[in-house]
Amino acid sequence: MGLKNQNLWTAVLFFVGTGLQLGGFQSAWVAYLCFALCGGLLAHGIYQSARVPGGLRPKWDAWWSLGLWGTLALHDAARIAYEGARKNKTLWAEAAERLGTDTSADGILDYVATYFGMQVPIIGKRRPSTVDEVIDTAQTGKGSFEGGATRFELNDGRTVFTDLRVKAKDVKLVVNKMSEKVFPDGKA
Repeated sequence: MGLKNQNLWTAVLFFVGTGLQLGGFQSAWVAYLCFALCGGLLAHGIYQSARVPGGLRPKWDAWWSLGLWGTLALHDAARIAYEGARKNKTLWAEAAERLGTDTSADGILDYVATYFGMQVPIIGKRRPSTVDEVIDTAQTGKGSFEGGATRFELNDGRTVFTDLRVKAKDVKLVVNKMSEKVFPDGKA
């Protein structure tokens, strides 16, 4: 979070206004000004979030999941990384669309999930178990993602992982890597 983040400034103004009221500061207009600025920044943040493709519902689900458990479904993480690559017009978006064996929407997410698997560990459940296991980066090279990054099947033909998730810090890392331009002008 940087100083250009309106969510940070919303929180700062909210806590400053609350602190002034709770601390007994007798200038009501300062407190009201802080709350008004906070409300304006919050409205601006919601407006900006609504303008990003996908709507507010998926963003709310992702925020809720990341805030409480610190993980995000691999399917959603792959979509977010792909959207970041498309938005920044990087080679990763083109590669996902053209180099994957399946060019459908699920195939693109599987391609991006493969990149996740090469970079960060993935958490999943090995059927029929309900216990979380970590699929490390070496293990993901011995299998493939399927169903729009909802399943991971090892090449042995019998080991399948479901309920795939990645840690929040890992999502941010991969999204940043996929959003970087390889060439300064954006062309190959």
